[in-house]
Amino acid sequence: AEFAAAMACISIFVKVIMGTGVGLKLPILIEEYSRGNLVMGYIYTALASAVLGMGLPTVAAYIVVAVLAVPALTQMGAHPLQAHFFVLYFSILSGLTPPVALAALAGAKVADADYIKPSWASLQYGLVAFIIPFLFAFNPALMALAPAWDILWATIATLMGCIAIASFMQGHFLKTTNIAERLLMGASAFGFFAFVVTLKFWILLAAVICLGVVSVRQGALARLGWGPQADEGHSVEGG
Repeated sequence: AEFAAAMACISIFVKVIMGTGVGLKLPILIEEYSRGNLVMGYIYTALASAVLGMGLPTVAAYIVVAVLAVPALTQMGAHPLQAHFFVLYFSILSGLTPPVALAALAGAKVADADYIKPSWASLQYGLVAFIIPFLFAFNPALMALAPAWDILWATIATLMGCIAIASFMQGHFLKTTNIAERLLMGASAFGFFAFVVTLKFWILLAAVICLGVVSVRQGALARLGWGPQADEGHSVEGG
């Protein structure tokens, strides 16, 4: 019943968008409101992808958004391959974004939990997936559109950024992190992702230092035998 109600509401919403012509005017609206700024164009496209992709299968969501939004991005200077992958990612992620989040709705039914909590939890766990499209939108190396050396740097930095942001969001690395370690992991994630976009090596160095501080400290505590007991006690309290 909940699925049927959700799909009915989504169907009405999509038909209103297409019936009023807003969907067909989407490229013009994106270009007008972004005023030629490619960053804002990507942000508006991400929002449009989340809305137009609601409740649709992956292929259908991608086709709908690609036909309407990609022309606006390419007119503002985006590479067609980057624009299409950006739209593909966000049209798929429409299944995680509240208030619809059909993937979270299915998870809530399996876990017999309230719908709102799994939807926000899915958004939290999938946060990195909302960042990755912006990285390959501004760094062609992640799309293999650059020399091999640049591709290697971008790939490693992105991977390390994903690890760091996962640690920041979950509060755990080699062991449970304290507030200072968690902030350092957040700063490290920001640095790695910023390096992918800017290619400034001093930013990469700062990110590596932040990650290294946390790694060395937690590794030392684990060797002293403090880490496992703390984690075990934390898990017992959480259970």
